[in-house]
Amino acid sequence: MKFFISIGRVFKETSKYWNMYFSAGDLEGIELNEKERYLLLILKNFPGHQVYCRYIEGAIEQIASYVVKNPKCREVKCYLKGEGEGHLFKVAWEK
Repeated sequence: MKFFISIGRVFKETSKYWNMYFSAGDLEGIELNEKERYLLLILKNFPGHQVYCRYIEGAIEQIASYVVKNPKCREVKCYLKGEGEGHLFKVAWEK
């Protein structure tokens, strides 16, 4: 898949992919930095428990693994902890 789909295209269509698998929340791409190999995503309007945050990290990592090498996703800010307006995820990958 890495040869057919670019990280830029996946980044642009983030909300489309999210809506294919989840009925709650809105996932948006905030920043893509291909030079430093990371991207930022924000998930808004997502109810639930903090346990879901770890599940979402894994789901985002799995999707990213189709287009980049060894992605690592972590939640930078958690709405459920009162940090910001949504869940902010950072995905970084290897060269």
